Amino acid sequence: MTQGRRGDERDGRSGSQPNATSDPRSVLTTIYAAFVLGVAVLAVVFYVLGPVAGSALDRSLFRWIWLPAAVLCTIGAGMVHGRASAVLTDARSGDARSVLPAALVVWSLAEAQALLAAIGFFLTGDLALLVVGLVLFIFLLTRHRPSTFLDGS
Repeated sequence: MTQGRRGDERDGRSGSQPNATSDPRSVLTTIYAAFVLGVAVLAVVFYVLGPVAGSALDRSLFRWIWLPAAVLCTIGAGMVHGRASAVLTDARSGDARSVLPAALVVWSLAEAQALLAAIGFFLTGDLALLVVGLVLFIFLLTRHRPSTFLDGS
């Protein structure tokens, strides 16, 4: 054979066959599932362990810390997804993996407020804070599903 063969041809794969790591839908779905599982596991662990400080910390103070963070994360997620419309157009016409950074930022913002709410519960025992943080997390992830980054919905 010639010396000019590419590495993927030597492995028995042709360059035209997509593999799982190059499929943008599977990459986005895997990362999305990792965000969901990460927050869910942490929330369950914190709930099972229970609050560590009990009533030593002021619940209302931590709610006031979480609330602006949640608002900023929600607005930020919407802005990043909205500004990614040019990237979405490029993704439909070319490489769909170009939407990956925008998706990661949006999902990280959704995760950030949920983690803050979980930490707030762990420190104060404020179950309402944990529930509201998780509901907002679910809302944001439902609104910004992987398909919305690939289809432009």
